[in-house]
Amino acid sequence: MTRKINIIHIKDILKQKGTLILLFIILLSLIISLLPIHYGYFGDELYYIALSKNIAFGYVDVPPLMPFFLAIFRFLFGDSLFAIHLLAAITGIITLIITSITVKKMGGGLFAQSLALIALVLSPMYVSHASLLTYDCFNNLFWVLAIYFIVLLLLSENKKYWIYFGVAAGFGLLSKFDILWLGAGLTVALLFVSQRKYFRCYQFWLGGVIALLIASPYLIWIATHDFLTIEYFAGYSKALAYSSTGVFGFWQFIKDQIIVMNPLSFPIWAAGLYYFIFNKTGRRFRLIGLTYIFILILCLITHVKFYFITPFYFVLLAGGSIFLEKMLKPSLKTIYFILIIATGLMLVPYMRPVLPPNLAGKYIKFLGKAELTIKYDTPTILPQWFADTFGWKEMTADVAQVYYSLPPDERAKTVILTRSYSQASAIYFYSKMYKLPIPISGHDQYYVWGPRNLAIGSNVIIVGYDAQALKSIKGLFAEVSVVGKTYNKYTMTYNNKPIYLGKGFKKPVKSFWIQMKNMTM
Repeated sequence: MTRKINIIHIKDILKQKGTLILLFIILLSLIISLLPIHYGYFGDELYYIALSKNIAFGYVDVPPLMPFFLAIFRFLFGDSLFAIHLLAAITGIITLIITSITVKKMGGGLFAQSLALIALVLSPMYVSHASLLTYDCFNNLFWVLAIYFIVLLLLSENKKYWIYFGVAAGFGLLSKFDILWLGAGLTVALLFVSQRKYFRCYQFWLGGVIALLIASPYLIWIATHDFLTIEYFAGYSKALAYSSTGVFGFWQFIKDQIIVMNPLSFPIWAAGLYYFIFNKTGRRFRLIGLTYIFILILCLITHVKFYFITPFYFVLLAGGSIFLEKMLKPSLKTIYFILIIATGLMLVPYMRPVLPPNLAGKYIKFLGKAELTIKYDTPTILPQWFADTFGWKEMTADVAQVYYSLPPDERAKTVILTRSYSQASAIYFYSKMYKLPIPISGHDQYYVWGPRNLAIGSNVIIVGYDAQALKSIKGLFAEVSVVGKTYNKYTMTYNNKPIYLGKGFKKPVKSFWIQMKNMTM
């Protein structure tokens, strides 16, 4: 009897230790995500704030779910960087909790749980998604939730999890269309495993119907807005094909996976893939391993960005941690765990602004891979994911200076036109501070919002255009002159442009606005 009590007591302690480890990892995640060290609002964050001020069932390039939650957070906590980053941090925490539960459900012990969690929380991709508000935060969360339901399906063979998968996939579609790659990879993988039997069960198909029903408000919005979203994705694909983002080879894609998940974590998720496909114990999860393979192939065929597949790694880290827990000697476990922590902490400044800008640029250059395959432009010092947090307030101040240099009667008929949604969103965000009119732009959702007060005879402050781009609209005004310049040494070069003032707008607004339409990333 005493021996049984002792065994139960030890199990309770281990369970408590597992909970304590999870709480410690969550605390670490919060510290990294919400450190008061930052550069400024990321351009896309300003765009999402603008979307959240105009709640709808959809937007040209963004499904409605994230702006809806952001509107709630802004109502409760305001527009501070802390408030909007808290929303991103919460999605990361939920991912960590699901990862911990997944390891336990798969049979992992304390070491497996600890290794999977620390490898995930210190991976550059996780650090980015948990500290920067983008629609990828919600997209990742619903990928993780959907895959978790597949794990439960394989463990229990309870067909109801197809319905739960459909619910997660539906909300995933309301977050970002990337989850279609998960659905496609899973469907193909089913053909190669015994679980193909699920093609014959109604729960499998019901899950798909539920996903479509949940996503239907956005699909209806797309159909009732001239299918601009389809046009956007066509432009997006073309932009990928003719930029460095579109140059994909197998090894480059794999190299990017290794970098953004922490190079020293590669043995974990590679072991997870082996464990799921080939290991006698892990083969009950073979469907998951094959799904990853087919998603990887699909990503290479469609030339998507490297991070499309990164939400999948939580489950590979879970499987690999369980496998290594069984295979490694205790001394090697300790050494490897320490190395994962050390390299993970070294990589935090790679995706999170914790260093002064000059030092951050040098540090990333020292790490040897500043751009990955998401290079849109060449900043002078920082990679795009840092550079796009600089210069927005200064740009708005420069525009305000031009605006208030005009006589009151001229100012009353002046509108602000920007070339990109990020420039428009920055001016929109700071417009109250400087008492500026809400800007207009033909870029993505701003095109849907229209030309606002633009009319024949208007003055137009033109932002983000260089001399070459200006040629396409210069003839629309009685006169155009350079009246200022925006500049920040840390920002992207496409933001350091002259400010023009076009006087006497003379083209019919409707035809001009059609000309302005720009459905690209």
